[in-house]
Amino acid sequence: MARKSRHDSTPIRSRMRPSAITLLAASLVLSLPLTAYGAETSPAPPTSSAQSVSNPQQSSAFYQIKATLDEAKGKLHGQEKVVFRNETGDSLDRIVFHTYADANRSLSTQSELFVSANEEMRERLKDKKAAEFLGGMVINAVQVDGSSAAFTHQNQSLSLSLKQPLKPGESVELQIDFVTGIPYGTQRLSRSEGLISGAHAFPTLSVYNASSKTWDAGPYSRTFESDHYEAADYQVELEVSANTVVAMPGVLTERVIDNGTRKIVSASAERTREFVFFASPSFTVERETRNGLTVEYYVLGSDVSKREAAKRYIDQAFKAIDFFGQKYGAYPYPEFRIVESNVQGVAVEYSRLIQMGRLNVEADAARHSAFVHEIAHQWFHSLIGNDSEHESFLDEGFADFSTAYFYEKQGDTESGFDPIRFDDFPSEHAIAETNDQVGDAANEVYYAKGRQAIYQLYRSVGESRFDAMMQEYFRRYEYRNATIKGLIDTISDTLGQSVAQTFSDALYKPGFVLDSKYAFSEAERKAYLRKQFEGIYTSIFDSRSDIPFTSMNRLVREGLRGEPLYLVIGDSANPKALAERANQIKATLDIQGVNTRIISGREAIRTGLKKELASSNLILLGDSRSHAVVQALKPMILKQAASLGLDWDRFVARPGTTGAYIIRHPYNHNKLILHVYEDDVRSTRMARDAAILRVLDALGFSSDFKQFFAFDSTGQLLTEHRKKNSLSELFPSS
Repeated sequence: MARKSRHDSTPIRSRMRPSAITLLAASLVLSLPLTAYGAETSPAPPTSSAQSVSNPQQSSAFYQIKATLDEAKGKLHGQEKVVFRNETGDSLDRIVFHTYADANRSLSTQSELFVSANEEMRERLKDKKAAEFLGGMVINAVQVDGSSAAFTHQNQSLSLSLKQPLKPGESVELQIDFVTGIPYGTQRLSRSEGLISGAHAFPTLSVYNASSKTWDAGPYSRTFESDHYEAADYQVELEVSANTVVAMPGVLTERVIDNGTRKIVSASAERTREFVFFASPSFTVERETRNGLTVEYYVLGSDVSKREAAKRYIDQAFKAIDFFGQKYGAYPYPEFRIVESNVQGVAVEYSRLIQMGRLNVEADAARHSAFVHEIAHQWFHSLIGNDSEHESFLDEGFADFSTAYFYEKQGDTESGFDPIRFDDFPSEHAIAETNDQVGDAANEVYYAKGRQAIYQLYRSVGESRFDAMMQEYFRRYEYRNATIKGLIDTISDTLGQSVAQTFSDALYKPGFVLDSKYAFSEAERKAYLRKQFEGIYTSIFDSRSDIPFTSMNRLVREGLRGEPLYLVIGDSANPKALAERANQIKATLDIQGVNTRIISGREAIRTGLKKELASSNLILLGDSRSHAVVQALKPMILKQAASLGLDWDRFVARPGTTGAYIIRHPYNHNKLILHVYEDDVRSTRMARDAAILRVLDALGFSSDFKQFFAFDSTGQLLTEHRKKNSLSELFPSS
């Protein structure tokens, strides 16, 4: 999965790399003292039994799956035959499958990444029963070499007992009859708004660990990912309604049955890490073929603008696939598919196919870093597998570094290596820690620190040597599962033991920070921050014509464009406390790159009113009854406040109130005045703190467009006027 950047077309999602937005938001917090299917020409549909398939088995496992999808009831009825060849080196008395669909048996085991979206769906679909938001897998029968076999099905795992040990090199045919319940929701296995997402829909072989003599049989992670599979060969027949369009990995064909009311979509997919499907009657498909590779985008609906946007994404996909193919190793499959889905802020990688959220027709496909990140996963998850429950760095760290590598070489440093060089936040965790150890810090550990450790390696040895090492890593682990140890061994063999030791220390020791030789200088850091914020604010204000001119966060946008901004402190019975609040505001603006000058003292203010203060953006801080600027301009300020709908007597002049409002500058209507006021005598500390925190929030890019608000003496909000900023939904708000 991938974190969205400010250029992405979908909201920031749960499991993703820290983008500029995330890092900048973190900086702000730290500054305060208080993320139409069309048939292709293909081989004949699969034959009736695994033994009779003419193609030789490429992998240790060959799946032949026949399943019927009941779209209306959300049920998948299936029979799965698996020819398993024992390449573990050990004799086996049992074989274990994952039944990750069972994570949907209860809310307590479903992924936490989709809780919020699922709650919203339950609220919308009040006619649905609670049980319809749950699911799971029922195992009806199991056979081993044609005979019924004992099995245990529990804790998202299916264990099949063998009557005779399966020796190394021997094969066995397994058959599982199952029914999978597909719940309403947005998680990997789900149905919503006519779309069925079919990840984890089939029993899938676990990975055997020859060192520990155990199968990987644990449940799917609630907080992150537990994808750990062997590459396998698949022949799948999926029966669906005639109007249902299906996206799956592999070469696809279809044939109509039942007098045209139903059809069977068949897939042939060799050496594929995992098998998923997506089905919807709303899909239309844009496709293009270049140099033997076909890229398809399954779009929900037939809107012309969406299909044009899909073409732009397809072009970007070719660029990314070509880049990674040259740097690491060739993409070996004849197809790559992109699927639009109903999830918000989430994108997920699968073998030969990625799942994106809703397609934003206005998005710049060339700047959509989450899209490139998911494509990078075709190398670091699909082709080179790993245990993402225990070594998530191997897929997420490399996918995120590869995304930055791609953009850097495209000449886009803003999405390239600059964000990696910017990050100087140490983590208390080691990059090589497991999901359980990392907890909710996966973003900072696997993505931010993971890609940073790889970048340091890249810089320390140079591009050509780094690329050569990566190509050897790909050669060793294509279609296999890599480990951190295997990676370090590859580095040692190609780059030397000392380089490998340095990289090992970066992964296994907590608190990794990029070597100062490769990090930003202080001047570069400030320039980078300012550029990031300027881009964010410009994008927000230029993209909407309905934002009121008198919006508090517009002050930041104008400051970033070089407009002078003065923070004018009024007289106060407690000047020290007022100065502290002024410094809070200035510190927040400084981090964003806005140069703010503080002015205090009546004489300085009077002089300034005749010169620079008369034609500049201002932030006034202090009691309206004693602030020199407010008193000098009071009749015009009252008129401006009234035009906003602000009742001055009730919410500003009222004893004990605190708050803020923003108006046009009376001397220059192209400038702004923000007044942060308080009752110098009666306002409580609680009320003043509430007001200043709301001001700092209102100046942020993720805030709603606030024009005024007021608190009573207890810190309770009395009134507020704002216009919605859709970005604010992605961040906590005061």
